Amino acid sequence: MKANQWRVALILAVVVALLIGVNAVIAGSTNDPDPQSVTAYKTITLATFNGITQTTTGSEKFIGAYGIQDCYQTVDVASTQTLTGALQHSADGTNWVTNYTFSSVNADTTSFTRTAVYGLSVRYSVAGLLTSTNPVTVGVVCVYKNN
Repeated sequence: MKANQWRVALILAVVVALLIGVNAVIAGSTNDPDPQSVTAYKTITLATFNGITQTTTGSEKFIGAYGIQDCYQTVDVASTQTLTGALQHSADGTNWVTNYTFSSVNADTTSFTRTAVYGLSVRYSVAGLLTSTNPVTVGVVCVYKNN
């Protein structure tokens, strides 16, 4: 009888341990930093493009000390126009990889994304179906957090 109670207790302990582990994995799977762990942040303007009519790329910004980025892309479309913007990261400031592409937009809007920071540098690039007759204004501001 005592052996059965011991087995039941052991099985319950294992189930509880597994449930705690699953909760820890779920809690740790988001990109949201723990507010207590953010000890430094910096706001960086990645792009301010006024009345552009062709694809363009912003300048390189150093972000090596940070781990999370909250980025806001604001688009002002004067007339029918489709724009796609992308966040690009680099380890050396020469070779760039697209880390995140904002959804294509064709109206005035602000889009948000939170992603991990990769490499040492970041820049913003405009691509999409830009035409010379419909200028677009784009601004991108990111808040970098150190965890």
